[in-house]
Amino acid sequence: MELKHRLTLLARDRLANLPGALERFEVDLAGPRLLAEAGALPEVYRQAELTGNTKATAAIQAHLTAVVDRWAKAQALAVAVQPLASVGAPSTCPETAAKRAQLSQQAACASPSHAEASQEEAGIPITTEQLCDGFDGLKWTSLQWRTTINKRVPDWLVACKATKGTGGASPKQATWWPIKVARALAAKRPRGPATPVQEIDRAFRTRPTLKTWTKAWVSYREDHPELG
Repeated sequence: MELKHRLTLLARDRLANLPGALERFEVDLAGPRLLAEAGALPEVYRQAELTGNTKATAAIQAHLTAVVDRWAKAQALAVAVQPLASVGAPSTCPETAAKRAQLSQQAACASPSHAEASQEEAGIPITTEQLCDGFDGLKWTSLQWRTTINKRVPDWLVACKATKGTGGASPKQATWWPIKVARALAAKRPRGPATPVQEIDRAFRTRPTLKTWTKAWVSYREDHPELG
């Protein structure tokens, strides 16, 4: 199913409670920006989906959902702010005031955490070995990453875990969401300084284990210019 059709189906479901939103979305979908954002996924996921890989399908669906949710959030905020900017003072009309309150509430409910979570998880998580190699030199060396994960994983890193590892006859490594790890490293913490975001940028550009996540990190950075 082509991306444009999938986005339209998602929009019909997720924008149903926003008056006129679906029509505006379809107008924007005719332009290049939304499709370009929707297509920012490694080709390997699309190829995997063609073979019936359910994880790839779920990853693509999460990514497209995030595209629609970000659009809805931006639209809700824009509509809520526009009357104040154009009129200069709040309207005393009860109907207008009620509509503005409704739009403001919708904007507040469009939580960035939901959209960001979808974006961060719109891919295949990396293994512990890949994490240690990919983030080598960022906060810790590769060996220190392994030691920390094997001994006691700090709370901030636990929040970045996708799946737990297993032991026994067929052991499996734990897996991690690299965008969440990068976010945590770039954030200011009570203990220890934040990792310079430029170093994280370089890792996503140059480390083989992180390259499939480069577009997702670039997209996150564009949405968060405050990181520098």
